[in-house]
Amino acid sequence: MTGWPSTVDELVALQHRLAREAESALGRDPWSPSARPLIGGCFLAFARGEAGPGHPGDRAWAGAVAWRPRPAAGESRRRHVDHHLRGAPDDGRPRRADDVVAQAVVADRVAAAYRPGLLALREGPLLAAAVEALDVVPDVVLVDATGLDHPRRAGLAVHVGAVTGIPTVGVTRRPLVGTGPLPELRRGATTPIR
Repeated sequence: MTGWPSTVDELVALQHRLAREAESALGRDPWSPSARPLIGGCFLAFARGEAGPGHPGDRAWAGAVAWRPRPAAGESRRRHVDHHLRGAPDDGRPRRADDVVAQAVVADRVAAAYRPGLLALREGPLLAAAVEALDVVPDVVLVDATGLDHPRRAGLAVHVGAVTGIPTVGVTRRPLVGTGPLPELRRGATTPIR
C-alpha cells in the first residue's frame, strides 16, 4: 500500500480492505518475534492547545525509535533509564538511552481533525514518515493507536504496517472495542482483550 486516503469514504473502504488482508496474512503466516527483536515504537504529539479534536493544519511532531535490549551478563533484564542515558544537548546530538539503536522526529501539519475511528486521516502520514526516517528497519513497530481492535478491524496501527511494510502492534489505553478483565494493579501487568 502506498499513500494515505484523503476522505472519510476512501478511508472506510480502505479499512475494510486492510482488515481482510490483515486477517488473511495472520492466518497464513503469523508474525512471531526473533530471540532479540529490534523493537520500534512511534508516537505523535501536538503543539500545546492543538490536541483533542483539533483542526486540519494543527502542528504535530511524530517520533519513532528502534530499541534492542542489551542486558549485561549477570544484570537483570529490567531497564534502568538514568543508567542508560548518554549524549548531551551541547554536543549537538539528541540525548538517548544507550540501548536505543535509532531515533527520528518528523514535524508537519496534519491534514484532518480528529474523528473517532478515522485517526489515520489525521496522524497516519506523520507516524509512517517518522518510522521510515529511522536509520534501521525494526522487526516490529508498536503504534500508539488501535490495530485489529478497531471497530472495522483496521485501526491506525494496521495502516502504518501496510504503508511501511513492517509488522505493527496497536497499543492504546482507550480501546475502541473490546472486553476483558482489568489487569492486576502492578507495573507491567497485562490481561487479554477480546
